[in-house]
Amino acid sequence: MGPIAGFKALQVIEHVRQILAIELLVGTQALDLRHDVTVPERLAKIHYRIRQKVSFLAQDRELSSDVAVVREMIDNNALFA
Repeated sequence: MGPIAGFKALQVIEHVRQILAIELLVGTQALDLRHDVTVPERLAKIHYRIRQKVSFLAQDRELSSDVAVVREMIDNNALFA
């Protein structure tokens, strides 16, 4: 039972990373749409780093590549360093 539980735990971690990437992408888009919001400096840095790699969503498009880019940034600790 131990190896199965360990495998499940790894799956949960992977899913959380994917969800975090999506949430960060959505939050970044929301900040761009709300010009009247003041954000903390650390959040502004994260927003800037994401926008360096992922462009603003002006029109509907496939987002899987954008999510993958943010996911890679999370995996490489490029957002929170």
